[in-house]
Amino acid sequence: MKKLQLLTLLLCFQAQAQKNRIELELGASLLGRQDLIFSPFVHQSFSPIHVGLQWENQNYQRLGLRANLHSSALLSRFRYLEEDHSKVAAQHFFTLVELDYSKGWSILSKDKFSLVAGVTSQNHFQMMNYQYGRIGSFGYYLQLGVGPYLQAQLRPTSKTRFEIRASQPAFAWISRSPYLVNDDEFIENISSHSSLRTLGAFIVDGDFVSALDFKDVKSELKWVRSLGKHLEGSLSYRFDYLHVENPRPLKSYQNGLFFHIAVK
Repeated sequence: MKKLQLLTLLLCFQAQAQKNRIELELGASLLGRQDLIFSPFVHQSFSPIHVGLQWENQNYQRLGLRANLHSSALLSRFRYLEEDHSKVAAQHFFTLVELDYSKGWSILSKDKFSLVAGVTSQNHFQMMNYQYGRIGSFGYYLQLGVGPYLQAQLRPTSKTRFEIRASQPAFAWISRSPYLVNDDEFIENISSHSSLRTLGAFIVDGDFVSALDFKDVKSELKWVRSLGKHLEGSLSYRFDYLHVENPRPLKSYQNGLFFHIAVK
C-alpha cells in the first residue's frame, strides 16, 4: 500500500513538473466544399456541432482531436416515390475529423513576445454521404500529412495573450474516393465487412504527394485569458483551406468561431 501511495505521489509531481494543459473546444463553423468526384456544385453548410479536445505541455508538444458534422442541400428537400410510398430526400451529410500532433522549439523569446517553429502532423478522416433521393453515394478523404508550423505569441498583460498559428504539410499520404465512386477496387476494399480492415484498405490505396500537388493550410487567431491559477478561457477564429487535384479537383474551406476552457 505504501508503494502504491509513493508511486501516486511521484506521478502527481511529474505531471505538475511537466505543466500539462488540457483544453475543451466548442463552437460553430461554416463549410464550403466542391468535390468534382461527386458533384460540380459548391455545397455550403453552417453547423453548431463542433467539439475538440487538446493536450499540450511546456515543451511545445500538442495533441488535438476535433470533430464536426455538416449537412447541406442545394435545393429544399424534395419528395420522391419508392414502391408507391412518398418519402422526403435526405440532405448530404459530412463527418469531418482531424487528429493533429505537433512538436515545436522556441526560436525567439522576449518579455512580451515569443516565436515558436516546429513540425506538425495534420491528419484528416472525412466521410461524406451524398443523397439523391432513392440512391446515394458514400465518399471518403483520408490524409496523413507532415510539415512545418509557425506560432507567434503576444502577451500584453500578465493575464492575457494573443496567439497566431499557421501550418502547411510538406508531404502527405492522401487517399480519396475513386472517380467512378463504386468501382471494382472500392467493392473489393469494403468486401471484408470490417470497419478497421476497410479503413486500412482505403488508406493503402492512397498516393504520396508533396506540397506542390495539394494545399492544406490551417491558420488560427486566439485570445487567451487567465481565469485563475489552474484555469484559462479563450476565444479563437480558425480558417482552413484544402485543395487537391487528383483524381478530380477538391476544394474546401472552413472557418469558425470557437470557445475554449482549459485546465492546467
